[in-house]
Amino acid sequence: MIRSLTLLCVLVLPAAVQAQMLDESLLFAPPAGFHVGYEKSSPRGTFVDGVPADQTVERREEMVTAQIFRGNATGAVPAFRARMQLLAKEACDEATSALIAEGDENGYVFEVWLQDGPLNQSSGTPDRTFLKAIAGHDSLYVVQHAYRSQHTGEQATIAGRFLQDVKVCDARTGEHPCPAGMVNATKAPAKTDQ
Repeated sequence: MIRSLTLLCVLVLPAAVQAQMLDESLLFAPPAGFHVGYEKSSPRGTFVDGVPADQTVERREEMVTAQIFRGNATGAVPAFRARMQLLAKEACDEATSALIAEGDENGYVFEVWLQDGPLNQSSGTPDRTFLKAIAGHDSLYVVQHAYRSQHTGEQATIAGRFLQDVKVCDARTGEHPCPAGMVNATKAPAKTDQ
């Protein structure tokens, strides 16, 4: 059975199934046709990989990953980016990293960057990963859109649009408002009589 990549996503649903969002939430919609290829959750965090329906995590050309690292995220975004740059260099000597955007979004510090490796030593393929990290109050949130192919402008456009829509909100305060009509997909929507 293929499951939709909704464990960490928040989706726009009809008014009949809208529910109150609780706590801090990672908001994003996976690309159409993606399914969960791997997931793991522990008290320290949650990790989910999504791949196109005809691919697996092991045999993929494209993948989205959502990670939640629970705990205080103050200062975590630059430290996480630096760690990812080191790991990219270990996987590919010629790996490069470029900061694309940084700032404040909905009251949270964020960074978007590209890691580009012409040849990953373990996979034998190019690795191109677009990442967005957001320092929430409860957790560090990271979403990635990765490709195992030579880079193209189309990939950059698709990944850029995808990451632009990745947000964090907190229903507990007005400082980080959640969009109207959003439902926390980690909680099952209430059934409606039809």
